[in-house]
Amino acid sequence: MGRIEAWNDDTAYHLELADAATARSITTEVYEDWLNWARSYALAWLGILDKYELRFRATGLKYHKIPFSLRHSATLLHGSKIDQSVLTRLTQIFETDRPRKLQSYFTPWMEINKIATETLAEIDNYRPGFGDLDFLCAMNRRLDLSFAMLIKPLNILRVGLHWVENTVALVAERSPLDCCDVLAAKHSLEGSVFRRWIQTFWEIDSGTVRAAAYTEYYVGRVLATGVGTGKYWSTMLESRSRAEDSLMRLKAAFETCRIEEYQAIFAPLSALIQRASDLRSDAMHSSLHGTVVQRYHHLMHEVVPTMYHLLQEIVQEREKFLTLNDNANSLDHISQVFRGSAESDHRYAWLDAYYTHGERFIPAHMLEEWNTLRAWVWSLPETQRVVTAGYRSLDEVTLEMVFSEEEEEEEELTN
Repeated sequence: MGRIEAWNDDTAYHLELADAATARSITTEVYEDWLNWARSYALAWLGILDKYELRFRATGLKYHKIPFSLRHSATLLHGSKIDQSVLTRLTQIFETDRPRKLQSYFTPWMEINKIATETLAEIDNYRPGFGDLDFLCAMNRRLDLSFAMLIKPLNILRVGLHWVENTVALVAERSPLDCCDVLAAKHSLEGSVFRRWIQTFWEIDSGTVRAAAYTEYYVGRVLATGVGTGKYWSTMLESRSRAEDSLMRLKAAFETCRIEEYQAIFAPLSALIQRASDLRSDAMHSSLHGTVVQRYHHLMHEVVPTMYHLLQEIVQEREKFLTLNDNANSLDHISQVFRGSAESDHRYAWLDAYYTHGERFIPAHMLEEWNTLRAWVWSLPETQRVVTAGYRSLDEVTLEMVFSEEEEEEEELTN
């Protein structure tokens, strides 16, 4: 009876119970969860732009494969006459050198991108726990209104893209020629117009890649394999923060100038090595003292668990250096692809080997890069030991490091 009476005493009276139809009050946690949904929704809109971007580029490639003279003539070789205004409109879309933000055709594209990116920026700038209920309510209401504004430009985009696809298909089917080989020629009429259109692409217009080098890279790829797949609108935004983080890590690791900065990079790893050494000493010491049971207990309940956690930390630290190496390789790859290679007209290597009577000289150009490299080499402990002892100068050590790396690469290529 005592337990039943206690349960009755703890049960709320009917006047204290809320009606079943009463909605639960929305908390800040619920609003913050809606913000996460809104972020995914905004990224989905950029994904929609990616999908339509691929269709637009595929249509543009089909357009440029039509001989220049035919796509500018109202009377083609086959079929009835086409309205000259239609051909003029296609010319304005696919043969312009104006940035997309100045083209009326891309107005709905830019409007969708603007709303989606501003939404993402507002969400990313919000810090959980710093907003009250009224602030979050107003923020979510504002985001809902922004998403509602995307429907109209999306419909305009679809109609415009549908018209472009159908019209280009109509013109292309009347042309018996495919000037794909001519497009590869940089200085041909079709090739120059094709490259001019490519330089209006979003990744070039935003300054992410260098126009000249990327254009030739894209021409070679698209003529060989077609438009394929890819992300342009969403990647431009989604990868930016990760790219900035990677660049900051690379800068912190390789733009040092003092040995203290070098030591700070390896300080966590040095501390792990010292802890591993101390653990080894502890295990050896405990094996010489106490009974068998005591030694077993110490080993299994103290040494082994500590060693397990220590190994996990070492693996995590190792992953940091592997990620740093991957970031450096990725940056080098981007430099070669988008800035040109040693075999092309655009040098991606700022440091060339200068020889005069067999002697190497410090390059006089690009002093900022040289001074940054020189400062990093000085931060290395072995450099300071050699220079302090008077065996070699800092410039000699830096040049030897650069040119020995180049010679090793040449040996790998020849073997």
